[in-house]
Amino acid sequence: MAEVERGLVSGLVLACDSSRGRGKTVNGCGYVLAYANGADPILGAYTSVSAHGGIRAGELAAIRRGLQSTLGHHPVLREGVGDLKVLTDSKAALEVLDRVSTGTLQPFDDTDSIAECKRILGSARGVNISYEWVRGHNGHPLNELADRLAVLARRNREMGVDELTNARMIASVREDAKNLVGGRTLLAAA
Repeated sequence: MAEVERGLVSGLVLACDSSRGRGKTVNGCGYVLAYANGADPILGAYTSVSAHGGIRAGELAAIRRGLQSTLGHHPVLREGVGDLKVLTDSKAALEVLDRVSTGTLQPFDDTDSIAECKRILGSARGVNISYEWVRGHNGHPLNELADRLAVLARRNREMGVDELTNARMIASVREDAKNLVGGRTLLAAA
């Protein structure tokens, strides 16, 4: 394996967040993958629909999509090379993920959240992964960027924003993320 790839997957941090829509079924989801070596971060913003899981299922969907993107860019993680820290501001999402992984489900665990957890756990097989809670809306740079992407995705869908305008808005967040990476602010808080 190339030394460059080994260096890229050492100390990866993936921040994920969700933003619930007015109709309570549309969630905006966002993620930011930051590299310890200062490489440009990878960003994602999209919407998910959850009829039975609400915001918790949205937070889990953000984790799943961020994880899938990360593994798509760095499949070597599945071989146990490198490590990945996943950040979320949802204690509820982390709690249900833990219950699904340990087989200690509770009657209040909804089907959408359970399904998302199973997808996450299946995708994470073989990956040196840890999950960590961060306080939301508290100035954590990665969480703030993921939140901006989630809100942007949700609002753009609710307002019917066209793809070109949406792409320009995401590009603006990408530039902010690059500037933070240049100042090494992103991983200092992780």
